Amino acid sequence: MDVARLSDAPVYLPGDSTDAVTDAWSCGRTPVFMFGDVQLSFESGYGRVTVPGKYHALVRDYGGSVQTIQGISAYVYPAGGPKLDDEILMIKGETAIRLLARGDVPVDHLTEVAQQLDLRAPVTIAAPGGGQRPSIGR
Repeated sequence: MDVARLSDAPVYLPGDSTDAVTDAWSCGRTPVFMFGDVQLSFESGYGRVTVPGKYHALVRDYGGSVQTIQGISAYVYPAGGPKLDDEILMIKGETAIRLLARGDVPVDHLTEVAQQLDLRAPVTIAAPGGGQRPSIGR
C-alpha cells in the first residue's frame, strides 16, 4: 500500500528520490518516510501557526535555532538538553514537514535532506477516478 495515499497533507520528497526511500509507513493519516537514518513526515492542520514566532518560542523553551531552508523558516534542534533526537520543523502552507534522527546522527544530515526536498509541488500519482493524490511514486 502506498502510505502517501492516506495523507491529508501534501508530500514533498527529494527529486527523483523514490529509490532513496528506505522504508515508509503511516501513523493514522500521517505518512512517514525513511531516508537512511532520517525520518521525514508530513502533517496537515498548521495553517494558523505563526511562523517564525512559533519557532522562536521553541528556541526559548527547548534551545536550537531558527534557520532558513529553501527560503522557508525552519526550527532546527540538534540533540541534547531536553530532547534526545535531532529535529527540523518546517511549515509550508498548512503542512508541517518534520525531519527527525537519533542524536548520534549529525543535524547537518537532516539539513541536507531538507535542502533536497522538492518544495515546488507535491509528488503525485493517479488516484482512483483519475484525480491526483500525494504519493512516493512519480
